[in-house]
Amino acid sequence: MSVRRPALDLLHGGLLIVALGAVATYAARVLLFSAEQVDGEAPLLGSTFVVLAVLAVTRALRAGPRPGEVVFAVGLVSSSLGWLYWSIVLAPLADPPYPSPADFL
Repeated sequence: MSVRRPALDLLHGGLLIVALGAVATYAARVLLFSAEQVDGEAPLLGSTFVVLAVLAVTRALRAGPRPGEVVFAVGLVSSSLGWLYWSIVLAPLADPPYPSPADFL
């Protein structure tokens, strides 16, 4: 059984609110402007993945020795690194390479 840590619980609650806001922002962008080309979609999606990955890491820290939580957090961190690499390095290119390091992550 894991020991409750109030600071980690508070951090997790705050990150949950930020994550819900990030997902809602991206969903609104997709639903409202799906037919238009809007700049900044890749960084918004990448940052949403980063927020969700940090939330998964704090959840894994709170859960204690649960392998499922740790594996899920590692997978989300890897995926968010791929999205960040794509949105910062590859998205601005006219012809991004395929496969790229983002596909590996």
